[in-house]
Amino acid sequence: MSKAAPDISIIIPCFNRERFITDTIESVLSQTYSNWELIVVDDGSTDNSIKILKSYSEKDERISYFERLRLPKGAPTCRNIGVENARGEYIIYLDSDDILAEYCLERRRSAIKDTTYDFCVFKAYEFKEVIQNVTGVFYTPSAPGKDHLSLFLEYIPPWQTMSPIWKKSFLCKVGGFTEGLRRFQDIDFHIKALALKPYFKVYEDLEPDCYYRLGTEKVNPELFLEVQTKSANKMIINILSLKNLHLNSHYKINLRRGILRLILVYFSNTRSDIWINYFKSIVMLGREHNILSYVDTKFLYLYLSAWSSKSSIVKSFKIVGIMNKIILNKISK
Repeated sequence: MSKAAPDISIIIPCFNRERFITDTIESVLSQTYSNWELIVVDDGSTDNSIKILKSYSEKDERISYFERLRLPKGAPTCRNIGVENARGEYIIYLDSDDILAEYCLERRRSAIKDTTYDFCVFKAYEFKEVIQNVTGVFYTPSAPGKDHLSLFLEYIPPWQTMSPIWKKSFLCKVGGFTEGLRRFQDIDFHIKALALKPYFKVYEDLEPDCYYRLGTEKVNPELFLEVQTKSANKMIINILSLKNLHLNSHYKINLRRGILRLILVYFSNTRSDIWINYFKSIVMLGREHNILSYVDTKFLYLYLSAWSSKSSIVKSFKIVGIMNKIILNKISK
């Protein structure tokens, strides 16, 4: 006899999270609303994560775990596998080191049930180590002339991946996360979703109902920047290829600011030769699609020349420092 379908499916991608996954699962088990299923998709963990997941799945039939058996590796593939196996009418994405407040599911179900919303959004607390150590709130409100799509295009994500509750039927229209994209997954995904012009509501006045953990990754700085620049390039290509995203003059300005912000935040922090081709590609794409002006393009190539200059590092940094200020001024326009 098959189990009754749950209302809500919670999907977690997991890779080597033995340190955090127990707290994350326990926060789901502590919910005041009980008609849910938890699907954890392991991404090839080499620690005790699978052992922990197996133990929980044996104790509670609402919890199941899958191992990623296809390529590419990464959280986007795992999330998509989770949706493929989800039985709930509604979907919440949760990362393997984050926490739900005990009232989260009850509140969200109440907000979206029997409505025509494609999704609803709730704010998240930011914290370090323990949830008592809250450092802020992850939410950027929209403003006149700058809607939520504008914010995502400018690389200012207004909410975190776990903040929405989605109708599964709408997610099927979005087409899932972009597999193989190692960074900017949430920005890429939400731009795809918002390009469909969904009907949604953001609950700005309610206190946050989940907790976003800060600073858990330990990465090689050069490798991190390489991954960031490569992912930024792929994300821009994805955005410009969206058939449903009609970039009017307003959204082109937003995307221009986003490209400049990405260059300022990531491309300007390394002198490695690895990222140069990605830099050139983004500039060329921006110019080809009339996102970047002729003046922007010329300036950015000068910026690249300053970085790759054979002159002293001190001189190069002084030049780039001046150029960074110019980019900041361009972003504000």
